[in-house]
Amino acid sequence: MINPFGVRLRYCVLWILTVSSIVIVWVTWKAYGTTCATVVAAFAALVLGYYVWNARLDAWYHPSRLEAVRRMLDIAKPRPGELLYDLGCGDGRLLIVAARKYGVRAIGIELDPVRVCIGRILAFLYRVSKSVDILQGDLFQSDVSDADVVCIFLHPNLTGRLRMQLGSQLKSTARVVSFCHKIPGWIPSNTIESGKPGQPIYIYERSTCVSEVTIEI
Repeated sequence: MINPFGVRLRYCVLWILTVSSIVIVWVTWKAYGTTCATVVAAFAALVLGYYVWNARLDAWYHPSRLEAVRRMLDIAKPRPGELLYDLGCGDGRLLIVAARKYGVRAIGIELDPVRVCIGRILAFLYRVSKSVDILQGDLFQSDVSDADVVCIFLHPNLTGRLRMQLGSQLKSTARVVSFCHKIPGWIPSNTIESGKPGQPIYIYERSTCVSEVTIEI
């Protein structure tokens, strides 16, 4: 179900951005002439287009706090050589921390090509590009059957949709870590605080979730 408040908020932000862009272009035209105004207008059009594209997605991008990222990895306890996935990885911060601190192979799936580029640049700058892969694509079309750890920070609607996919693909020894939102129908093996009230971290053992995943359709 789409949140009506969220939809109204997106349109409100879009209206504010549009009006602000028009004002900025007009001021630039008055102060610096047509050429500068054209450049500003082109840039504003790119920003608005990118925002409109993002607004059409199922959920907005909310980057995880670094403290929460560290605690997610602490509860997952990834071991060197294991394969970790971050579904909806954003700028890849969790992947980078996992590769640097735990020595794992980390793969991220992200729909937004801009964030994919940012994540790849950050992985290169932090010198973990050989251990971190950030792929542009739909997480619901991804294959995570080889994952040892899967990390997610998604809207509750998306978490529910992802449950059946994880249940059918993951091996019995895999762990799933979810930030903020429970996976519907699954019972977490442990829950910890992320350092901010109302934002718990849940960990699930794949072997204990088999019956719950296969019963419900």
